[in-house]
Amino acid sequence: MVSVLACQLRDRFSAFATIAGAYYPQSFDGCDYSEPTPMLAIHGTGDATMHYEGGERQGETYPSVRTWLEPWAEAADCTGSKDRKVGKRGEKVVRTKWQNCRDGVDVELYSVADGGHVWPGETMYSGGGYVTQDFSATDTLWEFFKDHPRAEPAHE
Repeated sequence: MVSVLACQLRDRFSAFATIAGAYYPQSFDGCDYSEPTPMLAIHGTGDATMHYEGGERQGETYPSVRTWLEPWAEAADCTGSKDRKVGKRGEKVVRTKWQNCRDGVDVELYSVADGGHVWPGETMYSGGGYVTQDFSATDTLWEFFKDHPRAEPAHE
């Protein structure tokens, strides 16, 4: 759904984010990547439902999370990426942040080692594999969206 919104209704939102997203090709087929768009993805490397490295599900082949993010980084003219461990207490969470992106746009990927098809930091188990309690997807999303407020329309 995030792909559809980002591709079709980009002008109505200031930023986009996915948690354990399903990157089916029809959701971004024909997408216009011409505008820099803040994009964040959080995905577990152990997600058995939507594999981190891509795969096939319901007869559809889907890309890896990183492959799905690359056109957004290219649209913002980012120049490479940098990895940094961000997990608390030894938790293996790596933030990949694309660098020097145009117009203050951020493109980021948080990879949760062995994380399942879950909401990292959730208080109730959803049954989708390992859930870290030392990294909060909610806090991360909140900070990302606060850093990318929607611009007020110009009044004439």
